[in-house]
Amino acid sequence: MNLIKVNIGKMLYSKRMELNLSQEQMAEKCCISVRQYIDLENSKRIPMLETFINITIACDMDIGVFIHNLIESGYEITDDKNARQEKK
Repeated sequence: MNLIKVNIGKMLYSKRMELNLSQEQMAEKCCISVRQYIDLENSKRIPMLETFINITIACDMDIGVFIHNLIESGYEITDDKNARQEKK
């Protein structure tokens, strides 16, 4: 499974538990649909950058901590350009 998706899901779940909110309340706080929030928390999608920034601001999350946790979980930089060319 994609480490970015997993780490976003974990971050959202942890924050929601910290705030003692339902998924519906968290979605409202993040200004996204409930379906979108559930998909993010369950690691089924990656938000667009603007949505990710809005979520981190609305929930007072630290993007630096997210990146640190991502690296700690084994994330490595990939060469997306070459990966796309190999798929052709």
